[in-house]
Amino acid sequence: MTVRTPLYLNGGNLQEMTTTQIDEIKSQVRYLYATDPSVDLSVVSSGGSLGIISDTRKTAGASITRVDRYAIEEETDEPGTVTVEYSRIDQSAEDTTETADTSNIAFPVYNNGGNIQAMTLTDMYDTFIYSEIDTIADGNDRPGTYRIHTANSLSGQTLISATPVFSDTRANTALYAKEDIAEELDQPFTVNNYYLFRVNAGNAVSYTSPVFIRSDNNLQEYSTASFDAILKYVPGDYDEYGRCTMRDYLEIAYIDLKFNQTFEQRERQSRLDELLQKDMEDLFNF
Repeated sequence: MTVRTPLYLNGGNLQEMTTTQIDEIKSQVRYLYATDPSVDLSVVSSGGSLGIISDTRKTAGASITRVDRYAIEEETDEPGTVTVEYSRIDQSAEDTTETADTSNIAFPVYNNGGNIQAMTLTDMYDTFIYSEIDTIADGNDRPGTYRIHTANSLSGQTLISATPVFSDTRANTALYAKEDIAEELDQPFTVNNYYLFRVNAGNAVSYTSPVFIRSDNNLQEYSTASFDAILKYVPGDYDEYGRCTMRDYLEIAYIDLKFNQTFEQRERQSRLDELLQKDMEDLFNF
């Protein structure tokens, strides 16, 4: 990895950017990605491309009636299981094209041992992009990333759909009573609904524009709009070394992380639910 120090105009003189100035450009990279992510997640009724999540709950066993005597335990059905599968998150990816390095002078210049030289596309990745992939995918609520939440509103984030992507249900043992036999075997209640959100982009970052080489070999400072366009489309699919860039990584890595955290918590709860089975058996076996 080769990180370059771009040059900028300071009162008409060329000067190397400070770490702070470079960090401001990196922050703008995150903002630009958040305003137009190249991977989008949506909520569908079924058949989402990100796979299946299963919700499993207990049900009562079927009752029997005898007129000659009380039924014994061996004659009654055991509590059953209901599994509902959710496949509501769908992914779509845009076909992005990275900025062409026209005449090998499209990107900012830096001081290479006293010579002014244009950065390569690899230099752009190393200087501005890779560190921001790590930042955006660090598991925090970064602009443009997605997360799961158990309410349908969340400050600083946009609800993708009012339809939950998953519902965690459980048998409502309070509704099962001896005097109600026979009754519905499956009487669940919803423990939590889980909704998909995208973190809002926030505000653009003010930064110092670097300098580039024009086609007539003179130097010029980028306009903010022109350098934004370069930063926005530098992230393509993979770089020349085959390393994954933003398009295929950011949102999915984050949504997977959030799902793992959410359902690790739910797995702990499911173990507690297993303890209800004995209660159900005691309730329905006479």
